[in-house]
Amino acid sequence: MMRILSKLIRLPSEQIKPRLESLLTTLFGLQAVQPDSQENSEAWAQRFTDWVESHRELRLPSLSDEAISRESIYEDEC
Repeated sequence: MMRILSKLIRLPSEQIKPRLESLLTTLFGLQAVQPDSQENSEAWAQRFTDWVESHRELRLPSLSDEAISRESIYEDEC
């Protein structure tokens, strides 16, 4: 989330507000949908896919397998 925000604040000022509004609208839209039927599940999946695709232009790096491994997420703190 911090990387997305840091990329947003580097944009020209006239591009920041529309991008944030779009992001918030999409996030609230995803929260409002409760997939209680196959049709709703498919619609939710499509909206989620659209939301993911809308972030591709930010050109964020993909996470490595190591970065998303169980071991790196749940490090032993003992």
